[in-house]
Amino acid sequence: LRQALHYFLLAGLGSIVAEAAGFVQSGMALKWRCNVTRRLQNMYFSKMAYYRIQNEPKEHAAADIDTHIVRDVRDLSAAMAELAVTLTDAVVKVVVFGTATAMARHWVWALPPPLFFLLAVKTILRMEPSQGGQIVAALQHSE
Repeated sequence: LRQALHYFLLAGLGSIVAEAAGFVQSGMALKWRCNVTRRLQNMYFSKMAYYRIQNEPKEHAAADIDTHIVRDVRDLSAAMAELAVTLTDAVVKVVVFGTATAMARHWVWALPPPLFFLLAVKTILRMEPSQGGQIVAALQHSE
């Protein structure tokens, strides 16, 4: 009976933590989206950049830049918020389970999870996206 009570308490706590992480992720994505959109719009409307972009030759022109600003920023901010929450979750799990492993066994058993995590993060950071999006390239070219 006691183990069943612990199970329900931990399941409820896990559910609350998962919902809180989703709420934080949504709030972070919204805040980043507002900041990036404001910054891109300031670049787009400064020094008549919007006019110069529209009058670019066809090989440099980006079609429907306003829609790209909205759609690309939305996708980017959602992906970055998800990555931040996932990495934070991974760090917490590595620390918790690494500590539990070190306390239950010899400290050497706690080394593989953090090393694997650091290797994974380093691999992710080495992957570079393709050079320049249409929006940033067009804004940088017009300045």
